[in-house]
Amino acid sequence: MPARDLPDSTRSAADPSALAVALVKTSSLGDVIHALPVVTDILAAYPGAIVDWVVEEPFAELPALHPGVATIHRVAMRRWRNSPLSLSTRTEWSRFRVAFRARRYDLILDLQGLLKSVFLAMQGRGPRAGFDQASAREPLASLFYHRRFRVEQRQHAIRALRALAAQALVYRIDDLPRFGLATPPLDRLARMPGGALEPGSIVLLHMTARAEKQWPVERWRALAQRLDACSSQVVVPWGNDAERARKLCAELVAEDAGRHPEREADERRCDDRRATGAPHELVEDRPLLATAIGGDVAQRRGGQPQTAYHEESREPSRGV
Repeated sequence: MPARDLPDSTRSAADPSALAVALVKTSSLGDVIHALPVVTDILAAYPGAIVDWVVEEPFAELPALHPGVATIHRVAMRRWRNSPLSLSTRTEWSRFRVAFRARRYDLILDLQGLLKSVFLAMQGRGPRAGFDQASAREPLASLFYHRRFRVEQRQHAIRALRALAAQALVYRIDDLPRFGLATPPLDRLARMPGGALEPGSIVLLHMTARAEKQWPVERWRALAQRLDACSSQVVVPWGNDAERARKLCAELVAEDAGRHPEREADERRCDDRRATGAPHELVEDRPLLATAIGGDVAQRRGGQPQTAYHEESREPSRGV
C-alpha cells in the first residue's frame, strides 16, 4: 500500500516515516480486535511510524499483542464515572493526561466515533480526525475533529476502520487485513500441561462483556460434540470467576461423548471434508489469541476430560 504525500495538517516536521499517530479505540473486546489491522496498515504505509493506543484497562492486553504498538495509554472511564471526584480517580486521570501529552502527535485518530472517545482524544497534543457527522455513531462527536471523513458504515467494522485511517493518513488499502498478533514465546507454550496446543486445535471463545450476547450453553455443548466427532482437540478458556460461574467449562468437559447414530453421521461428514481437502477447523488463529492472553482452560481430547490449568495474564511490556 504505497503512501502518498500527507496534507500539511498532518505532516511531521521530520521525515514522514517518523509519523507519530495515536489511535483512540477504548472498547470493547471485539471492537479493539477489529482495529488491530489499522496498526499494520499504518506501518506498511509509513515504516518506522510511532503508533500509540488509548484503550480501556480491561482490554489493554489486546493492542499489546501487536508488536507495532509503541505505547498503550490505559483509561478506566467505566470505573472512574462511579466515583469521579475521588482521590484515586483524580490521580489516575492526571497520570493518564500527563503520559498522553508527553508526545506531540501528527494525528490523533478517533476510531470510536463517540463523545467519550473524542473527549479522550482532546486530552492529547495534535490534530484530531475521525468520522464525519453522517458516519459517526454519535454525530455530535464529529464537531470536535479538525478533519472529518465519510465512511460507509454498511460494511464490516474492520473495513470501515481501515478506510477511515487510510483517508486520514492518505494511503491505499490493497490487501487483506493483517492483525499482527505476535506468537507467544515458546517457553510459555511449553509450560502448558501437555505442551503446546496441537495443530488443528479449536478454541471455543464463549466470553463476552455483555450478558445478552452470550450464546446458550446447550448450543456450545452441541458444537463441542460435533467437533469431538471430528477428533479435534476442543479447548474452552475462561478468564474470571464470572465466566467460570456459568459452568460452561464444567458442562463441556463432563459431557461423555459416547457413540450414537448422530455421532457416527458426524464422523462420516468429517471424513468427507478431509477427503476433499476442505478445512474442518471452525475457528482459525484462536489458540494463538487464547494462549497469548492467558487464562484458565479446560480441555477435552477425544471426549475425555483433561486437567484445567491457569496461567496469570501478563502485563504488557509496553505501556503506561
